[in-house]
Amino acid sequence: MSELVTNKITPGTGSSDTVTLGDSGDTFSIPSGATIANSGTATGFLPAAGTSGNVLTSNGSGWASGALPASGGATPVLWVYGTGTGVSCPNGTPTKITFNVEVLDTQTAFDSSTNYRFTPSSGYYLFIGHLRFSTFPASSGNDTCGVMLYKNGSGVVESYDSTGGATGANMISLSTFQEANGSDYFELWAYQATGSTITVQSAIGQTYFQALKVS
Repeated sequence: MSELVTNKITPGTGSSDTVTLGDSGDTFSIPSGATIANSGTATGFLPAAGTSGNVLTSNGSGWASGALPASGGATPVLWVYGTGTGVSCPNGTPTKITFNVEVLDTQTAFDSSTNYRFTPSSGYYLFIGHLRFSTFPASSGNDTCGVMLYKNGSGVVESYDSTGGATGANMISLSTFQEANGSDYFELWAYQATGSTITVQSAIGQTYFQALKVS
């Protein structure tokens, strides 16, 4: 193996004025610690990969055409539940659930002491609500229980279930995508029609409110 030591390679005069290094199939090895500095125009090379979180895309010829932001995924931003004896839900009366424990609130956007509402930053969110009603009274009718997502004080999504007159605790859930503009607020409400007051039980695995930001 021979070594060429020089400071500059200049093409000879001719129609192309191009310096060709090697032939097809040859490999040029750049050792660790070496740097290729370019102040001109480079063709046939991958562009800079961009910053952290970017991805490269192909132009169909095997080369990256640019650095584009990665789409990412859903990010959990809220998980709250209640403690204590639960929330009393009168017959036929929509009742807001008062969540006072924050497992997760990455945007510091949930009021767990006064209004019990979530006011997230602008974007699209997946909301999940789950309620556990205490023992239903014996009935011959189709007793109904429900969970509702309120946006700015009005119901936007509702989910209902009928016990068919059976006694015992009943659980119900909802999930929905909603858009927030940065000032919109969201709450979880309960409803039941059994003829008497029922408690919505409080515990991390019984009654909770969650949100994930998807974009």
